[in-house]
Amino acid sequence: MTVADRVPPLAASALHCTGSRAPDRNGRGDRNGHGVKVELLAALTTVGDAWHTHCPRVADEWREVLWLWDRWTSLLPGVDIIGIFPGDPGGCSRNGCTHETYIGGSAEVAALARRNIPSVEVELGTWGPPFFAWKIIKGPDGWQGEFVPQFQGTAWAFDKPRADAAMTYLLKRLPVFPPGTSVAINLGFNGDGNPVGEQDARP
Repeated sequence: MTVADRVPPLAASALHCTGSRAPDRNGRGDRNGHGVKVELLAALTTVGDAWHTHCPRVADEWREVLWLWDRWTSLLPGVDIIGIFPGDPGGCSRNGCTHETYIGGSAEVAALARRNIPSVEVELGTWGPPFFAWKIIKGPDGWQGEFVPQFQGTAWAFDKPRADAAMTYLLKRLPVFPPGTSVAINLGFNGDGNPVGEQDARP
C-alpha cells in the first residue's frame, strides 16, 4: 500500500459541504453563511483501515502523518473546524512518547491546517485520562503501533500526578497554537463514564 492509498476517494460534491444553509435564530452560521458547522475530527497519528498508531519519533511515520493532514485539509477546504483527537484506538507510548509529544505534534498539525485553511478553527482534544493512551498504552513484545484490542484497557490507566502534569503542560503550551484554538475538555478520566474521586474533573 502506498501513502496515496491511505486517502479514501472523496465525492467532489462533499468537498465543499458545510451543512444546512439556514442560519440560527440569531443570524449566525458557519464561516460560509450556513447554519451548521462541519468538523473534520481525526486522531493525530492513527493511520489506515487497520488503525495503526504512527510514532512521531519515527521520522518516516511522522512524515506520513503530516502528509495525510496536509492532504485532508487540502481536499476539504470547506470545513469549519479541524479537530485533533488524542487517539482512537490509541496514542503512542513507543520511543518515549508522552502527552508532551501529542501536544507538540498537535501544534505542528494545527499550524499546517491553518496554512491550508486560513479561516479554520482548530479544536484540540484532551479525551482520555487525559490524552488517551499517550505514554501509558501497552502492547505485546515487539509491538510497533498495531491495533491490539486486548491492550486497549491499558490506555485508561489513571494517575493523578500524570493528569495534573499533562494539563499543566497543555496550559503552558497553548500560546504556540493558532489564535482562536478551542480546547475540548473531558470531565471524567475513566472509560466507564462514571468518574469518581480523583477521576472526576467536574467542578
